Amino acid sequence: STNNSCYFPDQWEGNKQWYWKVIAYDVFGQSRESEQYFTYIIDNATPQVSLLTPFNHSIQNESVVAFKFNVTDAFTVANCTLLINGAQDTINSLITKNNSNTISTALANGIYEWSVNCSDKAGNTNVSAFRNISINAPPILTNNLIDTTHEDFGIGTLHLTDITGSGNGA
Repeated sequence: STNNSCYFPDQWEGNKQWYWKVIAYDVFGQSRESEQYFTYIIDNATPQVSLLTPFNHSIQNESVVAFKFNVTDAFTVANCTLLINGAQDTINSLITKNNSNTISTALANGIYEWSVNCSDKAGNTNVSAFRNISINAPPILTNNLIDTTHEDFGIGTLHLTDITGSGNGA
């Protein structure tokens, strides 16, 4: 058995997908062709990221903000990362290219710079423009209130009155 390989200089046009099949010959001249196609992808272009919302210098009145963006790429986008003040906040690997994508996160009141960084499966990365937003949300009230209906806190006698009657003395 002999292994042969063939070298092709990497002078092919970039950002293309190439398909090929293999034919092997034995010493008797018999051949066998591969049943499936093989692929070779040359991807040297970065993903292009466009921010949609929130708009630059906008004021958000809720602490959970939906950051929307669009990303285009010649092939497959691997993931996109929301950056808040230059630091990684959230990574999303379920990206739909050429379509609106959303990454939501909760932010405290304040002023923030945000952007989105996307990478494709070839390792090419690109970061969007930067935008500023202000968060001015009302305080969040907790839903975990303690029911003290039947508590006297040890300072007296607990008196309960049934007020579920009809009110007409019956």
